[in-house]
Amino acid sequence: MDEIDLRIIQEFIANSRITYRELAGKLGLSVNSVHKRVQAMTEPGNIKEFSVHLAPKALPHIFIRVCGTSATTLMDETVAKLGKNPNTSMVAVSSNNSLHVVGVLRDVSDVSGYVNFVTREGLIKNMTVRLLDMPKSRAASGVSLTGLDYRIINSMLHDSRKQAVDVSAELGVSAKTVKRRLERMEENEMIYYRVVFDHASLGGIFTLLDLYVKSGVDALEAVALIRKKYSKNLLEIRTFSTIPDNLTIDVWTRSMTDLKALQDSLQNEGIFENTIPIFVYGVYHFETWRDQYIREKALSK
Repeated sequence: MDEIDLRIIQEFIANSRITYRELAGKLGLSVNSVHKRVQAMTEPGNIKEFSVHLAPKALPHIFIRVCGTSATTLMDETVAKLGKNPNTSMVAVSSNNSLHVVGVLRDVSDVSGYVNFVTREGLIKNMTVRLLDMPKSRAASGVSLTGLDYRIINSMLHDSRKQAVDVSAELGVSAKTVKRRLERMEENEMIYYRVVFDHASLGGIFTLLDLYVKSGVDALEAVALIRKKYSKNLLEIRTFSTIPDNLTIDVWTRSMTDLKALQDSLQNEGIFENTIPIFVYGVYHFETWRDQYIREKALSK
C-alpha cells in the first residue's frame, strides 16, 4: 500500500459508491490505473466489503465504544462471544491485550445492559465508556422509506458498489428507478455507505491516536485543524458526547519513524494535553440488529 492507495480508501470511506471515473479525476490517474489498484486491494481481501447502513434518521440508534484491558487468555474466543451479541458492530484488539468494542444501540436505555455484557464477556478492567457524537441531519424531515427502498438496501447490504442494473435485475424494476430511489435516500440522509478493510494486510502502519485537548480548547477546533493539516494520513476521526475533551483518529503511515513524526507534530500544535498511540492488530466486524431490521422490512413490504 502507498499514499495513492490510502487516497482511494479515504474516498471510499467518504462514499463507497464513488465511480472509478470520479476517483480517477480526484487522483489525476487513468480509470484503468484506479481500477487495477482497487482490484489489487479487493481481490485478496484487503478491502473486505463495501456496505450500506440505515442512518439514525431512518432508524434511531446510537453508537457506544467500550474500551479496556482484557484478562482473557483466549482472545479469539472472547471476540467471538462479544460478536454474538446483536448490538456488537466491531471489536478491535490492540496492544496490552486491550479491547475496543463498538456497539450500536436503539437508545440510551440499552447502555447499562450492554456495558455490563461487554465487561463480563470481555473480562475487561479499567473500562472507559464513550458515546459517539452523531452527525446532525441537514435534510428535510418527513421522509420515510418504502418497501422498495428496503429491498434495494437489502440487495446492496454487503456490496454497496453493486451496479444499479444488477440491483434492478434482482428486484424486477428498472435501473433508472433504482438510481432515483438511491439518490432520494442519499439526499435525505436516510442511508450512508461504509468500507470495511483489513488493517493488518494493507501494509504500512495503522494506528489509533487517542487525543485529549487542553482545558479551554474546543474539540471541534482540534478536529478542523486535523482535517486541514493531517488529511494525507487521516482515515477517520471521532468525537464523543460523554468525553468532550477526547477525540480519536485512525491514521496510516509508512513507518514507525513517520508515525513518531506525526505524533510529535500533533503534540507540538500546543492544543493537546496528550497524544496516545494505540496499535491495533486485529479488527473484527459483525452484523447487528440493524441488518436484520433491513431484511425483515425488505420481506414484509
